[in-house]
Parts: sequence; structure tokens; C-alpha cells
Amino acid sequence: LGMSFHGGTDAAAPLAYCVERLAEEEWKLADILLVSDLVAPRPAEEVCQSITAAREKGARFNALILGQNARTGLEELFDRSWLYDPERGVYKDLARVIASL
Repeated sequence: LGMSFHGGTDAAAPLAYCVERLAEEEWKLADILLVSDLVAPRPAEEVCQSITAAREKGARFNALILGQNARTGLEELFDRSWLYDPERGVYKDLARVIASL
């Protein structure tokens, strides 16, 4: 909780933990889903590299982003991202939105 009680999400530790678990036989075919508002700093380069390596081995990293305040620049860590804003009833497949730009 690197940004404890001041807002934000510290996703680096859970993402690193997921990458570690993917190395285990019973988890090697798992997909990862991060559910967050994604108001977060970019994880350390070591974590980003481990996610890239896991993706190259076939792991899929997905994000369900809640709200409209997500930090841009993190989407390249995920194969697929969805945005849901419960206050506005907005749902977007971010992959399609980014592809249309």
C-alpha cells in the first residue's frame, strides 16, 4: 500500500506475485485479472519485464478498470483492458478504443 490512504493503487506487488505463481505447474495456464481504479504509478522495470516475459510464454494479463481516473501508460502491461464507470454506467473495451485512435 505504497500510497496508503492518500489514494492510488500499488499494483506492483500483486502483479509480481502473480508472475511468481505462473512459474508453478498448477498455475502455468492461468490468466491474470487485475481489478483496480488503476490510479497507480508504473511498476518497477523489473516487474514490467517479468510481465512481458510471462506474456511471451503465453500468460494473459487483463485489467478491469473501475472509474474514469485511470493512469494512462499502463495499458501496455495488459493484453486486454476494460473500463467500467459505475457512476456513469459507462463500459468500454479499451483495446477497441485505443485501436480506433
